[in-house]
Amino acid sequence: MKVVITDANIFMHIIGAGLIDEFFRLELEVLTTSEVFTEIGDERHLLEPFIGAGFDVIQSDEDQIESIESAPYPPGLSFPDRSVLFHATLRQCTVLTGEALMRRECKKHGLEVHGILWVLDRMASESLCTTHTLAQTLTRLMRLPDFRVPKSECEARLRDWKS
Repeated sequence: MKVVITDANIFMHIIGAGLIDEFFRLELEVLTTSEVFTEIGDERHLLEPFIGAGFDVIQSDEDQIESIESAPYPPGLSFPDRSVLFHATLRQCTVLTGEALMRRECKKHGLEVHGILWVLDRMASESLCTTHTLAQTLTRLMRLPDFRVPKSECEARLRDWKS
């Protein structure tokens, strides 16, 4: 089973799309860090039922926190994002993020990285959602001010899912 570590951006889009159950039914082992889990804020309660059932929250120990703080990551990365990069590198697992700086840094470290479209594609390929539902979801996500996915890629999926 593919192991992925997820940042807050992906969780917020999944929560906003109302696809939490489907996300955790994907054939993935999902990880995040306690720093990201805290960053999610009030929405954490929606994720808590999945802990231990294919979803785990990594607790960084003191040495790891020191390593995260001293790592030469770009200054634009938040501490939660740095924690994701650190633990992804340690475990050599795939990172799920929608942030351009995170994507660049993952590639720089030789990590596989995907975004929300990959997640939606997996939901389609694993038949967890109808293509109609995915098209509606993507249309809603595209209206969000923080949704920075190439429009052409979104439109291609919408054409496929609506046909």
